[in-house]
Amino acid sequence: MKKELIKYLPFYLREYREVIYIFKATEPELIRIENERKRIKSWAYIFTADEFGISKYEEELKIKNDGSLDLLSRQLRVYSKFANIIPYTKRTVAQMVFSIIPEEFASIEIIRKQYKVTVDKQYKEQGEYLKDFLEDILPLNMTINIEVKYNREIDVSKYTEEQLSQMKEIEIREKELG
Repeated sequence: MKKELIKYLPFYLREYREVIYIFKATEPELIRIENERKRIKSWAYIFTADEFGISKYEEELKIKNDGSLDLLSRQLRVYSKFANIIPYTKRTVAQMVFSIIPEEFASIEIIRKQYKVTVDKQYKEQGEYLKDFLEDILPLNMTINIEVKYNREIDVSKYTEEQLSQMKEIEIREKELG
């Protein structure tokens, strides 16, 4: 707002000393208010928000910011949360799951109001990420159950009891047998 407010008055009022002093005193304050209004208005849109505005989005969406990202990266992270498509079919959810974990190492099924995703043991960490990801996009009336597929009894049955007793339970479950 670089206009002089006094120019909006009729010519005969512009000459009064009192009016001139009032406008000179209030104009800087009105300019500051106008700039703040524009700044606050810019927060309404992700890609026009400044550092403070994007931090409010991150706070609301529970996005952790460690301070290492620039403004554009932070805006893109916030936008990606808004841009997630809501999966209405099993096929859409399966595509999302298989984009994180290869199809041969994961399976998905719907049992009543629960998505059951079975993940191979080598993708256990991605399974935890997948649970967080699906919680954000699935409808609230659906639950998520991520199961890790460990070694089965048929895989373990080729070992003797003595060999199995020397292994810890976690080794039996997760070790590549064969």
